[in-house]
Amino acid sequence: MGGLDIPGTIDNYRMKCRPEAGVARLGAADYLVKPVSAPVVLARVRTHLMLLERSRELAGLLRERTASLESKSHEAEAALDRASAAESRIISVSEETLQKVGRELHDDLGQQLTGIAFMSEVLCQRLRSRAQPEAEDVAKITGLVNEAIAKTRKLAQGLYPVELQETGLPAMLERLSRRTEEIYGINCEFACNGICEIADELASINLYRIAQEALNNAIKHGFATKIIMELSSGGGFTTLEILDNGRGMTASDGAQDGLGMHSMRYRASLLGAAFQALSSPEGGVRISVSLPVR
Repeated sequence: MGGLDIPGTIDNYRMKCRPEAGVARLGAADYLVKPVSAPVVLARVRTHLMLLERSRELAGLLRERTASLESKSHEAEAALDRASAAESRIISVSEETLQKVGRELHDDLGQQLTGIAFMSEVLCQRLRSRAQPEAEDVAKITGLVNEAIAKTRKLAQGLYPVELQETGLPAMLERLSRRTEEIYGINCEFACNGICEIADELASINLYRIAQEALNNAIKHGFATKIIMELSSGGGFTTLEILDNGRGMTASDGAQDGLGMHSMRYRASLLGAAFQALSSPEGGVRISVSLPVR
């Protein structure tokens, strides 16, 4: 080849075809072979070691912080679980207490009042047979005792609706509507659309309690004069709605965060039902509970 430098020739050819690649290559080679003093190398090594140590410290702090956050997250979840369990127990104990008081009123006090009414009626008949003027006084006593019996039964039904299993939720809501009209002297309507029988006792009693609480809020806090209750079934849901013409809810009165509202919302969550409480611009509140049909 006559001493021809083949690699050099190839490099020269590449330089002509792609000059920027050649320049980069020569610059890199120059950097690699450029002499560097020992102090500079030591300084660079120290810098790299310091950066490595700092990155390790930061990684350790990150691991500690992550572990702390995970621990606090677990503690928060455990606290929420305990609070939920306690709240569920409170609802359960409250329901058990209401049932116990309701049974006592119905089975004990109610029976005693019934016995007194019977004895008063017998005494009244005897006095009348003897033409005694006291017979009318005894008759009045008998009437008052019978009124007390009726009120005791209504109170017992409100505390512990024993007929709920026998007659079903729609019939009990109808009775609740009539009783509300009798006690408070307002217009309270009830309508049932579709097949709304609920076999689950827990669902029935909680929906009934929600209706009671909604009526109580509408009357005592909303000053409503008309309430409409509707129980409907369709689209895979059983829905209970209570609409009133009261003053509605405002941010200042704290109605959304009140104990009654919280109780209704929690009872709905126990059933896996969707709960809504909306205030109408025209006034009044609409309570809605949608329970999936299982």
